[in-house]
Amino acid sequence: MNTYLLCEDTKSGLSFWRFIVQAMNPGCVVEGKGGISNLRRMVSSIADSEDRYFVVVDYAFDNPSVLREISAITRIAKDKSNVTLIKIHSFEYILLSFAFLDKWVFAERDELKEQRKPLLELKDVFVQMIGDGTDSGMLGEGSAAGTFLEEHGYNTEQALSRLLFGITRNTGFETDKSKLGDCFTVDCCKWENRASDDICGLDEAGFTSVEKARLIVEYSVLSSIPELEGLLHD
Repeated sequence: MNTYLLCEDTKSGLSFWRFIVQAMNPGCVVEGKGGISNLRRMVSSIADSEDRYFVVVDYAFDNPSVLREISAITRIAKDKSNVTLIKIHSFEYILLSFAFLDKWVFAERDELKEQRKPLLELKDVFVQMIGDGTDSGMLGEGSAAGTFLEEHGYNTEQALSRLLFGITRNTGFETDKSKLGDCFTVDCCKWENRASDDICGLDEAGFTSVEKARLIVEYSVLSSIPELEGLLHD
């Protein structure tokens, strides 16, 4: 029996899932399908077998075109006993929900942390809003979160991508749609581009990449997703 995780992501999203899953379940094959339509077609082609498939869809509930595809995948997956559908907002949401994100990215006394305090406050607002399933339209007019959403994306997935980049920019954790920050995925300190004045919150921790993955799973929204039992959790 083989185990697969299928996602719609490429680039940084796919890198994130490969990093997490292969640390927690090394035998699992992680594949990115390059778009939700391609993912739907892949799910349709899955035959009944002993192989097990975990299918991750980015559930940005304020993106109507994505929701239509997710509805179709949900109908298809319902009739396949070896397919487990996992609806989660985005990989950016997972990292933003990570309890120790700011403590990893910034040293205790770090000018960048103070400069990015407004972004860290926005992070908490968006993580709670998405966790509660609150419509982004309920953000107060003129509020910091509402203004950020209006300026940085047509939906929360785009906004959270910009928010994660803004928080991690110019650090070893810098993450955008094209690349996952090296310092999320490598042993401390194996960041090849580190300059002498680059600092972070992990200098004394010395975590391995596997330890980092386990901490992200345990202290982010990943810890509370029952569909991940058997893949990321014992």
